[in-house]
Amino acid sequence: MSVIAQAGAKGRQLHKFGGSSLADAKCYLRVAGIMKEYSQAGDMMVVSAAGSTTNQLISWLKLSQSDRLAAHQVQQSLRRYHTELIGGLLEPAAADTLIAAFIHDLERLAGLLDGGVSEAVYAEVVGHGEVWSARLMAAVLNQLGMEAAWLDARAFLRAERAAQPQVDEGLSYPLLQQLMAQHPNKRLVVTGFISRNQAGETVLLGRNGSDYSATQIGALAGASRVTIWSDVAGVYSADPRKVKDACLLPLLRLDEASELRAWPRRCSMPARYSRFPPVISICSYAAATRRNRVPRALSACWPPVPAHGLSPAMTTSAWWSSRCRPVTISNWRIKSWTLCSNAPSCAR
Repeated sequence: MSVIAQAGAKGRQLHKFGGSSLADAKCYLRVAGIMKEYSQAGDMMVVSAAGSTTNQLISWLKLSQSDRLAAHQVQQSLRRYHTELIGGLLEPAAADTLIAAFIHDLERLAGLLDGGVSEAVYAEVVGHGEVWSARLMAAVLNQLGMEAAWLDARAFLRAERAAQPQVDEGLSYPLLQQLMAQHPNKRLVVTGFISRNQAGETVLLGRNGSDYSATQIGALAGASRVTIWSDVAGVYSADPRKVKDACLLPLLRLDEASELRAWPRRCSMPARYSRFPPVISICSYAAATRRNRVPRALSACWPPVPAHGLSPAMTTSAWWSSRCRPVTISNWRIKSWTLCSNAPSCAR
């Protein structure tokens, strides 16, 4: 039987932000503004590695085994990027503390690479970008007056290494509950993408696995809603960078999203809940920064009528922006659908 939580803190929500939403100091502050506007004490957020950090970590790891000079250059690039990011966001004392922790991490990872690259070492190195993002985001929220703490998901998410790792709900649930009890009334910033196996090794939840992390953690925490914030308009029929006439999909059924995840594409994959799933929203954060278009309540993601078949559907901002009348869905009073469908990228 599933141990998915059915109740958490009253009205607890979880917000997920990807790497391009955290690409520079301006992006971090924009995300912090969204958290101030749309979250409350006790809410959670899941973050990806900032900008291209994961790609750089992979390059560093691979080059460390073939070209030490090039590997050192990538390492120094990572060091500059993150120290500048931290220094540009935090007061000097707090920045010094975080920079010292970051440099310690980087040196430890370099030591691991000197011993060769196993599956465990690969996961440890590649998954560290999320640690740096979560730690910095929590510090930014605290500096802005929002009491926050960061959680390493490896402290509670349990999964074994596999082609498509699955979180063990039975092992993960009590560990997460203990951690949440230690941080009451704080916004919890959690690392996406990473978990830990029974041997104590880091396990990656698949490339772009932070969306899976978010929905799974939201369910384990008893969140009433998971909002996946994005700096793109929604799910397209094709890659708009390559296909000129690619169009936004107004509806996407959960089984269709599940099928898409098996392909080499970025998409959201909600956990397969055997009990109560939270409402899942996919929102463009540009809508939340345009004061004349801010929805008074975040849009729920379960349309009144599924597109077809029996599956509930996830909807993109294009669907919501085409419907501007209040409706009631599962006791949620939605007062506005006006989400922007032309969100500029925050990537560098």
